[in-house]
Amino acid sequence: MASATQLLLSVVTATLIFYVGKFIRHRHFYSKLPGPPHDFLWGHLKLYSETLALFPPQSHFQVVVTTIARKYNLPGLFYMDLWPLGPEQLIIADPALATRYVTGRILPKHHRLSEYLNPILGEGNIITSNGARWKRLHDMLAPAFSSAHVSRMAGMIAQDVKIFHDILRDLANSGKPFRLQDKITALAFDIIFRAIYGSSSSAQTQGNDDLDCLDAVASAVVTARETWNPFKMRDMAHNGASAAKSLDYSITTKIRTRFDALKQDSIDDTLCFMFMLLSTHPDVVGKLRNEHNRVYPSDVETTLSVLEINPQKLNELDYTTKVIKETLRIYPIGNTGRAPDVPGPITYKGKQYPTKKNTLICPVQHTWHMDEAVFPNPDNFDPDRFTGMDRASQIAWRPFERGNRGCLGQTLAMDEMKMVLVLTIRYFDLKCYGLKPNEKPRVPWTNMDLVFGDRAFQEFTTEAKPRDGMMMTAARVKTG
Repeated sequence: MASATQLLLSVVTATLIFYVGKFIRHRHFYSKLPGPPHDFLWGHLKLYSETLALFPPQSHFQVVVTTIARKYNLPGLFYMDLWPLGPEQLIIADPALATRYVTGRILPKHHRLSEYLNPILGEGNIITSNGARWKRLHDMLAPAFSSAHVSRMAGMIAQDVKIFHDILRDLANSGKPFRLQDKITALAFDIIFRAIYGSSSSAQTQGNDDLDCLDAVASAVVTARETWNPFKMRDMAHNGASAAKSLDYSITTKIRTRFDALKQDSIDDTLCFMFMLLSTHPDVVGKLRNEHNRVYPSDVETTLSVLEINPQKLNELDYTTKVIKETLRIYPIGNTGRAPDVPGPITYKGKQYPTKKNTLICPVQHTWHMDEAVFPNPDNFDPDRFTGMDRASQIAWRPFERGNRGCLGQTLAMDEMKMVLVLTIRYFDLKCYGLKPNEKPRVPWTNMDLVFGDRAFQEFTTEAKPRDGMMMTAARVKTG
């Protein structure tokens, strides 16, 4: 018995020594690398938690990175040591480095993305897959998202956007507040469904079980991620699996895969933030209306016909495109997580910086989108900044990412957002409902919460989303 006890004690002691040694080596490794102040016990965990606490609940981690980068004046490449509760991150906050290293090298997606997204999107989805499988999915889907095919789809898209217009008209007549995100999400689903099956899912007018299942899967995964209650984790896992099974039974793998490709673009979220920003910028709204009046007839039905017959006229909407781009600059859809293709040093400004096999390489667009040196006066909503923009700034704007792993559906997303603006902005004034502006800004780099309150900060669930569904009211615009 004594020898068994001694053996067990020896094993425990050896294990403890191993992990203590690993802990010391790990913390020592990251203490010498560029980054915010590093704590030997906590690494950057405590700093990250304290910074996250500055924001409303479930805020997107990209605002945390931006805040830390600004506070400590960090370079375009720095490290965040979140081990053991999170991955060791190499943050890229320099768009030129992101272009050269992330896009140029076509770095694979990090396995952490699979762990997070696969329960929602299914195994082997196009967002998290790598290598031959990703190439096969990409080649299968690319023709469906080509500019030529998107142009041929314009008439179908316009029909669904017209339904959205009619829903806004009824809401304007009622005067009741509504969740804009719900309306635009249903619109996006109608468009995806029609693009694949050639008919509407009627999600906007009647609701849709498939869309409900998608929401249930995402909600279950997010809830399980946020709780420490093992019984709640079990229940959420069961609910998510049940909803996913129903979804897969109802629709084919093909539609789910294509939905994955489109969902990367999150046009519903972008439109919500766009209408939020436009609600306080009547000068921008005026310019939009002038452009739409110049390019399209004044009445809805004739405009709809032009959209169907001559979709190329969308290319004439120069200022509208700038408004969309400016919204995506301030509220990028999200960002990617990559792994080193070959573990080894990254060269940046003449120096070499190490990566490990499990290093999460994270280019954070929001950080350089809100960088004064890249986009002057970054806290201002100014679509005209995209007029005569130099090459460096053009490359720095990358909410859809760039290169082969850029979002397939970005052409469709841009055209859809243009159509939504064409069929809404001349006919309705949308105003945020129930705003609670903050008395002082939460962080030094933005004052938008002095106007929009906590809605100024994206909520992170499975993607960057508007807070509280973006409650709005609509009023009809008097014409003539």
